[in-house]
Amino acid sequence: MSDNIVYFDGCTTFGKAAGSIQIELEANMLDPRPDGSVEVRRAVTGRLRCSNAAAMQLIAALQSALEMANKEPSDKPLTRN
Repeated sequence: MSDNIVYFDGCTTFGKAAGSIQIELEANMLDPRPDGSVEVRRAVTGRLRCSNAAAMQLIAALQSALEMANKEPSDKPLTRN
């Protein structure tokens, strides 16, 4: 199994089908234009499909990560559960 890193700027679409929660992750893509300006476009970078239980675990993990991010910086290594 290989690890994948999914970067996203927002969760733009979500729903439920066949008992699974579905969430689309999108990122902003910056494309240079010939005139020197930049065109911003959006692209789907990932799709989450999970059970209610897995969604609750993801919510808990994100809340814990946000709590860590809002604390003072430290030299401690990342916490793995």
